Amino acid sequence: MNLSSTNYKIKNNFLYTAFLCLSILAIPMSFPLQVVFMSPLMALLPYFFLLISLFLVLPIFNIVKINYIFINIPFSLYLFVFFVLFNQLLQYSLGLIPVTELISSISFLILPIFFYIPFRFFMDKNNLKYIYYFILFGGLVGGIFYIYDTFSRFVFFELTSYSKMAFEYTLVQQGITNPEEANLARVSLTSRSHGLMPSHSISSFWIMISYFSLMAIYNFKYKNKLIITLLYFLVLLLCMNFSAIFAFLFIIFFIYFEFFKIFFLKVSFSNILFIVFGFLILTVIGLIIFFNQDSPLIVFFINIVYFQLNLLFGIGGDIASLQAGSSASFSQYYLENFINYIQIMLEFPFTALTGTGFSGTMMGYGGDTGIIETLSKFGPGVFIIILYGYLNLIYKCIIQIQRNGNDYIKNQFKFIASVLLVILVYEYHYSIWSYKYVFPIFIIAYAMFHSLTKKNNIFIIRANSL
Repeated sequence: MNLSSTNYKIKNNFLYTAFLCLSILAIPMSFPLQVVFMSPLMALLPYFFLLISLFLVLPIFNIVKINYIFINIPFSLYLFVFFVLFNQLLQYSLGLIPVTELISSISFLILPIFFYIPFRFFMDKNNLKYIYYFILFGGLVGGIFYIYDTFSRFVFFELTSYSKMAFEYTLVQQGITNPEEANLARVSLTSRSHGLMPSHSISSFWIMISYFSLMAIYNFKYKNKLIITLLYFLVLLLCMNFSAIFAFLFIIFFIYFEFFKIFFLKVSFSNILFIVFGFLILTVIGLIIFFNQDSPLIVFFINIVYFQLNLLFGIGGDIASLQAGSSASFSQYYLENFINYIQIMLEFPFTALTGTGFSGTMMGYGGDTGIIETLSKFGPGVFIIILYGYLNLIYKCIIQIQRNGNDYIKNQFKFIASVLLVILVYEYHYSIWSYKYVFPIFIIAYAMFHSLTKKNNIFIIRANSL
């Protein structure tokens, strides 16, 4: 069934693409705009532009064809909407969340699903290229500020004006009147930069997403790909988010330099060359660190590395802060949070089926055991189903990368697999999937997968779709 329209192609395609691009750019830029204007309403900006873009598309088609669109939205997304509505309304009825929290949580978990429509049904090669450019631009803007803010802290010993404004905005949103009661990491000269986003994890996520977009646009030669990858790695290294560094290294190793082929019993010379190049770069970085041990930035970097190793292996370190210095290990903290979750289920037995909801009133979200938090949100049964589907989606992407001979299509599957993998790797330490700056990207990747794999796709300009 082809729903393309000649009139649409001539009159509306440019405006549709322009507003959709603005919608994508507004996802990472919405938090800085909230800070600048001191208004949470700026978080709705991506959906304002998205709504305009959809209005430029949907009225072109008759009601039968529109029905075709909504019938072909996966049943899993409808179930997710129902699950969110049920859980949040249940929390509200029990008096656990106020009406403002009810509206906010439902809005930012359901509105992103509308991104599925353009990326599943109304996307072609040309439109997607511009989308990638805007994702790339948004990530680069965030990355540049991330580096600037890091150097400002550790080289010039100054906080940027934005960091102070973002901290004040957070206090207002959390209703905290005494700053000493808040998390002071954002305005501490001995803490990592948060970048433009609410946390350094999400800022790092967008840097990686910009890399995935760049790799989806161009078929770089091996040398150029190595250089670009090295630059992105150095940015993440300077920003010192170790979950992001590990996730990035794993994804470039497994996806972009195609070490997944090991599972198909294939190893190329380029794989070996990448390993040699990687060891060489790590040696150079080690020497730079060794000969600049007095630099405040290097000192803090070394302390963070020791802290992460101590935390991981249980020989010291505190999950809460570097300064606390307790001997709790990461595994112990995981165990404590899991026991806490079991106690919640014993106290509220219905949560074994319904989950604890998405507001953090029962479990308390935003900690360092992401997968426990996600398990808590959905409940064991739904969590296992979602995890199976998620892993199956990644597996299917890898199969497509291996089997597809079209470089353009292969790059799209690499982008999708990378988005899914980075969210999954983060989940081990810090859950980011439900953030309003991350969840839309997951929905976009999910829609792109179906657009590439389902028959009877709807493209605006069919001839340019492949």
